Amino acid sequence: MESLSLSDCYELVVIDDIDKLLLKPANEEKIFFIINNQILSKKSSLITSTKELSLTDFNLNDLHSRLFSDKIYSISDLSDEDKINLMISRCSEKGLELSEKVLNYIINNCSRDLYFLCAFINSLDYASLSTKRRVTIPFIKQAIRNLSS
Repeated sequence: MESLSLSDCYELVVIDDIDKLLLKPANEEKIFFIINNQILSKKSSLITSTKELSLTDFNLNDLHSRLFSDKIYSISDLSDEDKINLMISRCSEKGLELSEKVLNYIINNCSRDLYFLCAFINSLDYASLSTKRRVTIPFIKQAIRNLSS
C-alpha cells in the first residue's frame, strides 16, 4: 500500500513562522518534503516568516531553492498613524466615539499589536456600554488595570 502524503488530503498547506521551525535543522528535510509534494501535486502552499528568509541560513539547498522559486511578498507593520486610523474605523463601526487624545493614549500606553488593539476596542465598547460611561483617559487606565489583573 502506498503511503499518503499531505497533498493527497489538502489543496493548501500553510506553514506559519517557518523561520522558527528552521531553528531545528532536522525540520528542514520534513519541510522540504511537504513543499516538494505540494509542488509536484500542483497544489498550493502558503508559508509565513517573521523575518526575511534571505537572512536565514539553510542547511538544505533544495529547500532554499523551493522557497525562493515562487512569489515572495513582504508585509510591513502599520505605522502608528495607520493603527489610529484602523481604531477610528473599528470605533465608527461600533458607534463608539474616542477623542484623538484617547486614541493617542492607547497607542502610547498599550500593545501596538493589531490583534490586541482590535480586541481592546471591543472590550472598551462593551465596558462603556455596560457602565454607560464615555471612554476617557481615566476609563482607559482602569481598563488597562483590569487587563493586568
